[in-house]
Amino acid sequence: MIVDKVTGQLTVIEHYNLSIIIAALFSRIKIAFIDPKEHTFELNKFGEAIVFSRGGKALICRSEAEGLEWLLNNSYLARILKNTYFFLYMQKTN
Repeated sequence: MIVDKVTGQLTVIEHYNLSIIIAALFSRIKIAFIDPKEHTFELNKFGEAIVFSRGGKALICRSEAEGLEWLLNNSYLARILKNTYFFLYMQKTN
């Protein structure tokens, strides 16, 4: 579990490149990344999608409790599918 306490913010390209590296290096490890900050959460969710699309297992969440719950169970795929459906639904309605 990683708790984000950094004050800066990465660009979209930096998120993309870092996410590819994380997926390549840690594809066999579940990573819970805790981001309680409102202004960086969505960009980190983008990184989660990139890691997932490259075979990695990462979850961006807002609390340590949520991250720990995910690390200790196997509901990752269900959550990703739910998030993907929501994203596609939002794209279709906008």
